[in-house]
Amino acid sequence: MAEEESAFKEFARKAVERNLPRMEQSAVFLAIFDGHYAENAICILQLGLAILLDKPIYMLVPKGTKVPEKLRRAADGIEEYHPDDLGIATRRLMERATKEQQR
Repeated sequence: MAEEESAFKEFARKAVERNLPRMEQSAVFLAIFDGHYAENAICILQLGLAILLDKPIYMLVPKGTKVPEKLRRAADGIEEYHPDDLGIATRRLMERATKEQQR
């Protein structure tokens, strides 16, 4: 058990070292939030860093995906999309983010 905990701490430390500098420089945090989000430790870590860094959070969500209410409230913008329209939804969300950041 201690070996697993140590391995996880090392993984987390390296992930923060890789992600933190880039995220500090970014204006917003954009995530594709799907039903498998919780299965990816990097996605969870990045979302946590975005919150700690007080970044505006924008999410692309496949239509029909349940977004936890607390996460929905934390997001500055959410755009639902159909798989065929991901590019359009991304542009629409980023245009909205740009306008909001210019205020």
